[in-house]
Amino acid sequence: HKSEKYEFLRTEAFDPTENRYRCKLCYTNFKSFSTLVSHTVAIHKNESEFLNRELTASDLKYNCGECGKKFVTKDLVKSHRRKHASEKFEFLRKEAFDKLENIYRCKLCYTNYKSFSSLVSHTIAIHKEDMELLQTKIEENELVFSCDECDYKFVTEPLLDYHNSRSHSLNQETKHCKLCDLEFKAYGGFRQHKYKIHRLELAAFKRNYEEKDFVYECSACDKKFVTETSSNYHMKSKHSMRTKKNIKIKSENQERFCRLCYIIYKEPKYLRIHKQKIHAGEMDAFEKELSAEDMQQMCKKCDKSFYSQNTLEYHMQRKHKKYDRSKEFS
Repeated sequence: HKSEKYEFLRTEAFDPTENRYRCKLCYTNFKSFSTLVSHTVAIHKNESEFLNRELTASDLKYNCGECGKKFVTKDLVKSHRRKHASEKFEFLRKEAFDKLENIYRCKLCYTNYKSFSSLVSHTIAIHKEDMELLQTKIEENELVFSCDECDYKFVTEPLLDYHNSRSHSLNQETKHCKLCDLEFKAYGGFRQHKYKIHRLELAAFKRNYEEKDFVYECSACDKKFVTETSSNYHMKSKHSMRTKKNIKIKSENQERFCRLCYIIYKEPKYLRIHKQKIHAGEMDAFEKELSAEDMQQMCKKCDKSFYSQNTLEYHMQRKHKKYDRSKEFS
């Protein structure tokens, strides 16, 4: 029944030169039409409005800088860019595969994975800064950091530290980063954060700190940190521009969403009225890709960042004071 529902895609999706079915939204190729349908149902349920019509230039507004392909949503182009990232690590596939055990092994920390994609995800998360090591043959005499608990040897101290925390740590319940004062849901999340953000200051985790050691102050809130790296990470993660991280704006909601105020209106006409009344002097902001540097106006009550003092004041009135919304559309 699924195939019947998407039968309209069959002719458009088929490429006779390659004898493949191509997804019109993400350009992935499939040998059979049924596989394309399964892919469409699983991956593109939020983009269904684009399937049953011809895509226009105004639809395809998200570009991939590496290959020039265009996409209808930001999520699709992000997913596509991750494929490019995986391609950069293709050179590891043959070297990492252990035929006897049928697994992929990381050459730097000896962690095993059942699939190559899992190894790539691990490499991007943990070893992104070790590209030079990944691309060279590591000689035995370079493995100068030995594990006290097993026979493994490593080429750098951070790699040994990562191995110990993953394989031999007695305290695998730790979910708290003492440098950033952050609590993670699981030990694995904390470990990934530790080696991604703090890989050059791992020794800092072995020290105990007093109040006088917290010398790096946040300019946007009352937080203080013991390392500059932690302070910078805090600014980027807590005070940079974002639409609420736990909310993804679906493509069908884009025309009702105010990206300056983080509000979704019931109908597009209400967004148009809102923009004319609240943002008349800053309409240019809707035409450009906003960065953290653009969102410098901080709300001290909820830590959101805004494009202008005007938008911040509107947010304060609407969210943190009594506000009569009917006046906005009168």
